[in-house]
Amino acid sequence: MRIQLKISNVLRLSLLFGLVWLCLGMAGFFGWKRVSAEVGQRAQAEAGFAVAAAAQRLAQADQLFAARARAEAGSLRTAAMRGGAPRMFQGQGEPFLTFGRGVARKPVAERVAARSGGAAMILVLSGDVFTPVDSSLKTAAGAPALLDGIGPSSPYQKLLRAGRPAEGPVRVDSHAYYASFLPIKSQGSATIGAFGGLYPLEGLDEITRELRESPVFAHGFLVAADNRDEVGFSALGVVPAWLATHLKEVNQGGEIQGAVLDGYAITRSPEAKSGLRVIAGVSQSDVAFSTIKLVGAALTFLAMVIVVALCLAWLLARRLTEALAQAERSRVEAEAAQAALTKELDQAARYVQSLLPEPTRQGPVGANWLYRPSAGLGGDAFGYHWLDDNRFAFYLLDVCGHGVGAALLATTVMNVIRAQTVQADFANPSSVLAALNDAFPMAEQNDMYFTMWYGVYDAGAQQVRYASGGHHPAILIAPDGQTWLLQGKGAAIGCFKGVQYPVFDLAAPAGARLYVFSDGLFEVERKQAKDMLTFDEFVGIIVNWRRQHPDRELGHVLETIQEIQGKLAFDDDCSLVEVSFRPTGQVRLVA
Repeated sequence: MRIQLKISNVLRLSLLFGLVWLCLGMAGFFGWKRVSAEVGQRAQAEAGFAVAAAAQRLAQADQLFAARARAEAGSLRTAAMRGGAPRMFQGQGEPFLTFGRGVARKPVAERVAARSGGAAMILVLSGDVFTPVDSSLKTAAGAPALLDGIGPSSPYQKLLRAGRPAEGPVRVDSHAYYASFLPIKSQGSATIGAFGGLYPLEGLDEITRELRESPVFAHGFLVAADNRDEVGFSALGVVPAWLATHLKEVNQGGEIQGAVLDGYAITRSPEAKSGLRVIAGVSQSDVAFSTIKLVGAALTFLAMVIVVALCLAWLLARRLTEALAQAERSRVEAEAAQAALTKELDQAARYVQSLLPEPTRQGPVGANWLYRPSAGLGGDAFGYHWLDDNRFAFYLLDVCGHGVGAALLATTVMNVIRAQTVQADFANPSSVLAALNDAFPMAEQNDMYFTMWYGVYDAGAQQVRYASGGHHPAILIAPDGQTWLLQGKGAAIGCFKGVQYPVFDLAAPAGARLYVFSDGLFEVERKQAKDMLTFDEFVGIIVNWRRQHPDRELGHVLETIQEIQGKLAFDDDCSLVEVSFRPTGQVRLVA
């Protein structure tokens, strides 16, 4: 009888433990499915966030840095080529370049980069690899920093070897940069090297660090592919071998969001204007490994507390809310990145303001100005400087639209004029406008163009020579109130090839003042009547203001326009430059 009781107790105990472990197994099975789905969603969310963040950074790079990288490479080419035609020589070690009698190892790149705030390098084609021989980026030992990935399989090398420029994201010593490369050709037209202009993309480095710390990206990848179906950049340094075969399908195929190819869940961004598309792949094995770790920990905990095993097993999915917390952290990080971008835009606005010239009140020519962008960054730019002891150049340009893209184009043009990096006679307004029209075609500037008024005052001849590219007339006011409109004839800069810009001359009297301005000052809507202020009315405001208040500051004009439109903010960028001529003379039309 006791034996039977013992056996029955053992049977009951075995049945109890069997039921418990059966429940644990069922809980583990259903918990596995819930956790797998949760982890998979988290992995997909992380991939989507990484793709969106990387695509946004590349789009910002194309908008913020593409024009500056191209200008950087062009400035480097101009500085290096001053020494003469390039030639390549094979030394005892690496080959080297010479420009005339100068050797490329002289720090030309450092001088160019110091003026622009970016980075520059000169590379020589050594075998199948472009190797830097002069770079503003240095290793810890002081040698030129090495480019990652400009080898025989790089799409940039294919373009450079074909004698064509190349640009896009690159890595230098594991740091991300946006680069523009121009080929260096020998006298036989063979590519022997390249000029490079680069700007850092700290945002992509930050994304790379975050992905490497993510368990579901341990074996994943994030690449930027161009519209030629070639990988130009890898954020994680991992490019699966099968991607070379399937890249066209992944890059140009139809709907693929969330699809699985060769063990990877694929996420991609739309194609950007630059032709780049960001593609990310989360390894399914990483998702499974993360799931195993989570479920294993949960089952171990359930085994230790069998009494509450059934409840804990069914509540496993609820306890695993870390994925939702990760999504919240991603949102916070995105807001921090946006705040960093806003800070960068503020810095860019201060940089643009720093480029504007100081007012001058001494000597035969005085100059003063007012500037009011409609947003933090504007598309207006202007400047003035003495070409020599006798000739004073002054100009104003207005890029279509406003914001980051317009401001970058405006500052690039202003820097080109200040550094005189285009082939032009800067004392001849026609030559300057024609050279800028050739250097900045709108097809290469994100479909942006600009209008421009350019003048040169000859103090000896007491004469203004000017030309206009699609810009409205400037105003010349004599001391007696007589007024001339200085109208030019020529299309806006960048719209058409081979445009001719006629030059006009006008003599100026003692005490005359000349006003050049952007259309944001007069293309305003009246606060009461729903019509626009006319150009002639604006000219009347300028003339009457100077006749009645010859000594008042330029801000009075701004206040008058603000009163007309009934608000302080302007819908477009506003610029006004006043140039006063102090030598004596009489006004006459020169022809």
